[in-house]
Amino acid sequence: MVFFFLVYSTHCYANSSSGTQATQAKEEIITVQINGLVQPPGFSPAFLTLHINDTVVFINHALPARSYTLSADDGSFSSPSIPAGGQWTITFHAPGSHTYRDTSNTSTMVGELMIVAQNI
Repeated sequence: MVFFFLVYSTHCYANSSSGTQATQAKEEIITVQINGLVQPPGFSPAFLTLHINDTVVFINHALPARSYTLSADDGSFSSPSIPAGGQWTITFHAPGSHTYRDTSNTSTMVGELMIVAQNI
């Protein structure tokens, strides 16, 4: 089962040299469920394409209940231990591809985040 929670944030910018212009940018909050080893690959969804400034919330709903620690292969991020029922949030500010794993199940619990420009 996949859950997506989207939150839109509007930012307005003024350009005083040519009057007032408003631009809107949306930033999304995307949820990834940590399902654990009993539901391979352990993350749902396991592959995501995001935009710069989007936020990912990892929520630990694994059964049997246990803590998970996530780490990107490229060293770009590492979570603290996420307890059963807990969550961890990260926002991406640059494009790139990040394969991540649970540090205690590196060959079985694998996901990937692809961060792209806002206009893609």
